[in-house]
Amino acid sequence: MIELDEKCIARLREVLRPVVSSMTIQRGCIISSEIIRDLSCVDRVFPTRGAVADKIEKYIGSEPSVKFFYSRVMEWLYDDVGYVESKPDFNLVESGIIGSEEEIVDRLIRDFQSLPYSYCFSLPLHDDLFHVFDKNVEFVPGVSVSRFDELYRQAFPDKVAGLGLMGIGSFVNDKWKENAKVLQFNFEGFVSGFLDTRPYEEAINELRSFFGICIGLGLVSVNASRSDVNPSFSFDVHVSSGEIWLPVRSHALDNEDLALIMRLTDDGDRWDQAVRDGMSGYYKDQIAYFYGASQSSEMYQRIKLSSIWLYNSYKSIDPMMSVVQATVAAEILLGDKGESDIIGINKLLSNRCAYLIGESESDRAKIIKDFKSAYDLRSKIVHSGKNFISSDETRVLYNLWGILVKVIQKEIRMLPQKEDS
Repeated sequence: MIELDEKCIARLREVLRPVVSSMTIQRGCIISSEIIRDLSCVDRVFPTRGAVADKIEKYIGSEPSVKFFYSRVMEWLYDDVGYVESKPDFNLVESGIIGSEEEIVDRLIRDFQSLPYSYCFSLPLHDDLFHVFDKNVEFVPGVSVSRFDELYRQAFPDKVAGLGLMGIGSFVNDKWKENAKVLQFNFEGFVSGFLDTRPYEEAINELRSFFGICIGLGLVSVNASRSDVNPSFSFDVHVSSGEIWLPVRSHALDNEDLALIMRLTDDGDRWDQAVRDGMSGYYKDQIAYFYGASQSSEMYQRIKLSSIWLYNSYKSIDPMMSVVQATVAAEILLGDKGESDIIGINKLLSNRCAYLIGESESDRAKIIKDFKSAYDLRSKIVHSGKNFISSDETRVLYNLWGILVKVIQKEIRMLPQKEDS
């Protein structure tokens, strides 16, 4: 619950009334964009620090009045009127469609204070990913892989007869294949059917972190060639109504995310059923070990953030940017500003890396050499404006990726588990 005090509620009601009364509705459910400026001013009513401010930031993010009040009114109108291209413009309050000015304002404030809502974000996975999971698997609460079968369709419908949608989401079902795997994350807060809010941003980062961890653990590999991107391949969002998950929106990932995910494979199609059965437990344990770690530990947070940068490094279509992002991933994992200021970031990271994963004197020497080459290349890009890389320099990037994978594996094995913290 967002527990606004009485003074804040009274002030919120005071500033919302004229905004609601001046809302012009277009095409049946779209609020005229001129109102956004007035709604932005409503944010001044909310506290800027303390528990309430923290909850608003966590559940909605920046510009909470626009993202919540603007979206909520359009969602109600979409439920009651729908999108009608030919419908003339009308004043919201004068129409009486969703109530009087006072009723709308009270409903908005009541819904705002009732946050957070519970959401499930679902992403279908293509045929080359997670062959090992023939059954539903939950790594930890809130992170799972499910099968798209009849039970899934009942639990997460694309449409709900007799129940209003909370957003614009009538989902495209042609992307699904019977018994395809679906990666799912759970978050709390507010997800708009029209505007991106903090939980959606967190879900995207969770997706990137998840696959970055899978790459780091060696559970999936990245094919060199790109597959064609299916334009209906998207994140579907459902909200819990208590008894059923209601569809909110279907949101396409950006093309670079899609292209990388389509390149990921676990090579499980080459395994017979007996091998798959054995690998299923291994995959589950590896992923669950990371997510089961003490999430308050600094190293857990470093690994998670670094895995996003590793993922982004593979995702980028610009090889120079890939080099920079990979070195950022290394700095997050191994960096220490105090020590780097004394001995230099290149030397610090290469030595730490060498002694963390090197298994012999010659192995450590090679790691130091490869790391130095990667950092020299980064410096040429960042400080000298280098705008292309040669085939030899591409191998420098591949070597750095290999080093990062080994570091992530080593660091994950040393993570304290929740019961140990």
